[in-house]
Amino acid sequence: MTIRTFLASLARSTPCRPWRGPAWARDALVLLASLGIAGDASASLIAYWNFNSLVAAPSTSTSISANSGTGTLYANGTQGSSSWVTASTGNEWTAFAGSTINALNADVAGNALAPVNSAANGKSFTLAFSMANLQNLVVTFAVRGTSNGFNSGLWSYSTDGSTFTSAGIPSTATTSTTFALATADLSAISQLDNAGSVWLRYTLSGATATSGNNRIDNLQVNADPVPVPEPSVTALVVAGVGAMAVLRRRRGVHRP
Repeated sequence: MTIRTFLASLARSTPCRPWRGPAWARDALVLLASLGIAGDASASLIAYWNFNSLVAAPSTSTSISANSGTGTLYANGTQGSSSWVTASTGNEWTAFAGSTINALNADVAGNALAPVNSAANGKSFTLAFSMANLQNLVVTFAVRGTSNGFNSGLWSYSTDGSTFTSAGIPSTATTSTTFALATADLSAISQLDNAGSVWLRYTLSGATATSGNNRIDNLQVNADPVPVPEPSVTALVVAGVGAMAVLRRRRGVHRP
């Protein structure tokens, strides 16, 4: 039984009436309640890119800061990424029309990031962010492609920015021409839990034409807060009984 469950059952079985006990007991119950509530945690947004302001080649940025949260996407040959070409000729990195799938804050479809060109097969971009006090990493985004676009998109990870390990999860690339939600679930990778610095590398391959592409939009990086250890109800009850015994002993000493 958790503290919260214990307190809830106590509240259900105790009629509501004005507090008439000693102040220290009231304060102890407040502390117990706060400890019980601290055990609950929901997913936290680390970083989010909507790409709506991303411009098409030849002026597409290869270093993109998150629109919400804290994180940076690299495609400029730094931070473990490849150097992608954004140009009028031989272009590999641009922006196309986007989607509202996985969007936050009522964001409009706007633009989407678009890696393009079979010449870019084997190239990667990276996401850099922190997992401090977080665990169970999950990446989600809207994705679509073309029939001659990248059919493989594989994830790897690093905690030093130079040595990358395969995440061992399915490809999240697609050749479907309809946007759909893609999920890269890295929650089983304990090395990322509570890591001060994390790099995720996304490697694309399988395109068969210069016009072949994938579109990536509304990219979210989420994780769960690392829970605060919760003392057992038994330990707290024992501590409470001990405190009551000390209080009674002191009262006995000062009694005339």
